[in-house]
Amino acid sequence: MVDPTASPPTPGSPTPGSSTQGSPLQGSGTPGPPPGPPAGRRSSARIPEDPADPLKDGGDAPALRLVLTVLLMLITAGLFTPGLEGSFVYDDRELVQRAPATQSVGDALESWMDPYWEFGAKDSATQRGLWRPLTSFALAVGRAVGGGRPLGYHLVSLLLHLAAVWAAFRLAALLLRPRLHSAVRTECAAGFVALLFAVHPAQVEAVSWISAVNDPLWGFLALLTMVCYELSYRKRAFIPAAVILFALALQAKEQAVVVLPLALLLDLASRRRPGWARFAAMVAPVVAWYVARTIVFDSADAGIFRKHGDFGLTAMREITLRVELAGGFLIQTFWPVEPAVFRPVHPVPPEGSTAVLVGGIALAAALATAGLSWWADRRMTAFGLLMLLLVVAPVLVAPASAGLYPLSDRYLYLGIFGAGLFLTAWLGQAATMLPLLTFGMLAPGALLAITYNAQSRFSDELAFWYAAVEQAPNSPNVRWGAGRAYLDAFERTNDQNMLWTSYLHYLHSLKAVTIYGDGSFVDDTSLSMRDRAARLEQLILATPPEERRLDPSVFASMDDRLQATLGQIAINLRIAELSTKADLDYPLDLAKGAREIWPDEPALDTMLAEIHVARGEYAEAKEALGQAIRRAPGGAAAYVMLADILGREGDWNGARGALQRAVELEPANDDLRLELAFAALESGQLDVAVAELDVVLGRTNRRSVRALVLRAGVENMRDRPSDALRFLDEAIALDAENGYAHKERGRTFAKLGDVDSTIASFAKACESLPDDFESHYNFAALMLGQAPGDGATEADLAAWERVVSDALVRAYVLSPKTGDEQLLLQQRIEPFLRGSPDRAFQLAMVLVKQDREVLSLYWLQRAIEWRDRWPPADRAENLVEAFVTAGRLYLVAGQPDAALDSFRNGVLTNPNHFGARFELGELLYVQGALQEAKPHLEKALELFSEAGIAPEMQGAVRGTIERRLERIESEGATAPSGAAKGEGGD
Repeated sequence: MVDPTASPPTPGSPTPGSSTQGSPLQGSGTPGPPPGPPAGRRSSARIPEDPADPLKDGGDAPALRLVLTVLLMLITAGLFTPGLEGSFVYDDRELVQRAPATQSVGDALESWMDPYWEFGAKDSATQRGLWRPLTSFALAVGRAVGGGRPLGYHLVSLLLHLAAVWAAFRLAALLLRPRLHSAVRTECAAGFVALLFAVHPAQVEAVSWISAVNDPLWGFLALLTMVCYELSYRKRAFIPAAVILFALALQAKEQAVVVLPLALLLDLASRRRPGWARFAAMVAPVVAWYVARTIVFDSADAGIFRKHGDFGLTAMREITLRVELAGGFLIQTFWPVEPAVFRPVHPVPPEGSTAVLVGGIALAAALATAGLSWWADRRMTAFGLLMLLLVVAPVLVAPASAGLYPLSDRYLYLGIFGAGLFLTAWLGQAATMLPLLTFGMLAPGALLAITYNAQSRFSDELAFWYAAVEQAPNSPNVRWGAGRAYLDAFERTNDQNMLWTSYLHYLHSLKAVTIYGDGSFVDDTSLSMRDRAARLEQLILATPPEERRLDPSVFASMDDRLQATLGQIAINLRIAELSTKADLDYPLDLAKGAREIWPDEPALDTMLAEIHVARGEYAEAKEALGQAIRRAPGGAAAYVMLADILGREGDWNGARGALQRAVELEPANDDLRLELAFAALESGQLDVAVAELDVVLGRTNRRSVRALVLRAGVENMRDRPSDALRFLDEAIALDAENGYAHKERGRTFAKLGDVDSTIASFAKACESLPDDFESHYNFAALMLGQAPGDGATEADLAAWERVVSDALVRAYVLSPKTGDEQLLLQQRIEPFLRGSPDRAFQLAMVLVKQDREVLSLYWLQRAIEWRDRWPPADRAENLVEAFVTAGRLYLVAGQPDAALDSFRNGVLTNPNHFGARFELGELLYVQGALQEAKPHLEKALELFSEAGIAPEMQGAVRGTIERRLERIESEGATAPSGAAKGEGGD
């Protein structure tokens, strides 16, 4: 192979193109380039560009080249090392975790002729004209390298970027050598080009975002294609390599089509006639690519101009947008202080926006600079700038095909090389290397910190969307995307601040496209997320329709509005479920209102089904899911929810069938396969479970802990506990704190008759799964059988009782609300309480929070029964609390007479207890005994200041008491009971 930077023959030896018969290096019969600039052109300054001129020093610098290569690799790898810790964000969850073609190398090869987004919703797939089989292959390799973890994908992206940096270094040396006439100067200049290409902030998106792996992939292949194309003018053998590499680049990303005009421009910049045979060879991959795409998309247009969305622009705005985008790319390249993923398109420029003007100035300046450089025979300088514009040309031609955010850094990946070449070729023409060295040191150094810090936005989903909102706070798409991310975080953490943050983003998504009132609303960031969401919700709900108008500068598709509405419904469903007395009417009303706007939307059917499930209306939920399946038979979500309902009803065969259909629709979704395996186990279909689990274990290189635990469950059901233990050992080696593995291990040791290991395993499961009833129930049952013998010390007996008591109480609290377990546990617990009213009362309070009124009353009665064991100093206060709490529970249970007796006992126990006085007076008032209620309400008002009522409730409680007393005074001694009852809701 010819060394890409080997020096031309020394003076006096035959040079390429010098033969009068024509040289194969220039094409058959094509004369070599003239020794100087064409006649009539002004001579270039200082050093004329002459690609045929040998290096003036007549030598090469291999040692310098090696040193620079190593430095480039070390700097690049070190700079992007933080990105290796990044998680899956945004499109990663679809392209990496759901796309069938990315699950294994074999799947990628089998799906070579499938569209890139075919696995998604069918209507979405037809709108995206993307065919990137080599990118799917790269993602499959990343999965194989990391076993499905993010690190494997990041390693592939970084290695591709390193390869691209090397290719940029060698291409820059090839292009600059004939202009700089010095091996040392050439290598240094090429190193500066590659360094700028490596560390530019625009590269962060391509290198640190897993889904953007197509950019370093096609960029590397494109650079290597151009290296081979340039070398083909010295040795024809490089043309086949260039053709193959170009064909591969086209299969990595559509943007690679720019390599063809770049090859032609490179010939012109090198002042050589295009070798038409070579150029024709370079056309062949484009033709083959087009033919392949017509087959993939089954259309003569080959899907090339299919849109991701329609921005709805006017004809004039279509023009100004392209000017704005071109200028924006130039500014991002030469002033990259604010790297960003989301830069929304504005259908109408916002008032006061200068984006079009600034973009026009930047574009005009770039074109003028390129033209002047070309005219002055500094063609490689011009080539670099024109290369930058050519690279982003596909986005400028069809911005709607580039997605919702066409002004994205990833489209600049190869263009950064052009910018670096432009600057270096310009500075390299100076008489000394000082300008080049100064630029080469300062420019990359100034960019390092920006690039390093910009990687943090890809660290996880929340960091990504936090940065996105900062970059595009008024984008409806960004806002509902952030809402979904924070809602997912709430589902994982149960952190209510996440829930309210999610709601705030969903509401901002709804607000962004509409101007409410005079548009002066400002989100007060000093308030809590809950209060901010409440203010915004009030603005949206309370503003009359006549005071609302669309904001023409904000682009929002109907899907954006739908997703924000679905989020609003989901949040209100979660809020209702968090309440002790869930009010599910509001989310249901929201969903029904949305149905009027989107009458045929399957996602709304699924949301309605979720609401009906929360309301316990399984028949209605199944009806809604049936609608969703009929409207969108290709969607898996409805089948998954249907399986959940059928599982709740005990129909595990039906659940298994629904999940099998879901897996058919999303074969790459390992989580669905695991759910199917679980349903198969519950329905006794062990072979089905094993088949699904083996698929998951194979894909994950046996790193799926849940799959290993379920596989152990199969072996236990087959009565093979020794085989089950082997799977569990693997699971615990991967996750030593996995409670489900320890629980299954407890079952396994029980089968083996190893009591001590069984107890130890269930104890560990209780630690890791504090809310798992089965683990605590089994542990308690086992410990009951481990009572110390007759010779045990009192300390041993007390320790055993404490452990058993805690385990029984925990299992009791977690027990199902239906079934015999709770009554059995209740009988077992009582002897361990040893007549302690404190423990009985505490247990009752825990059960109150779970809305288990009957069980709570049982333990309150025990506390009252055992009241003599309270210390005399605390007895009255504790007892009155027990009476008042019991009275409230009797009311909830629909037993007002029992409640009345309990409240009276509370007053008798402590006449100065606010709660007892207020509850008794309120109940008497509601029952119509106004005169009897009066003294109790008056006493409650007297005790109010010492009642310890929460500040936000004081006004309402005091107001209720005062209204009651006013009504009693106005009614006299007696009042019709119906009238009194009519005020019961105050």
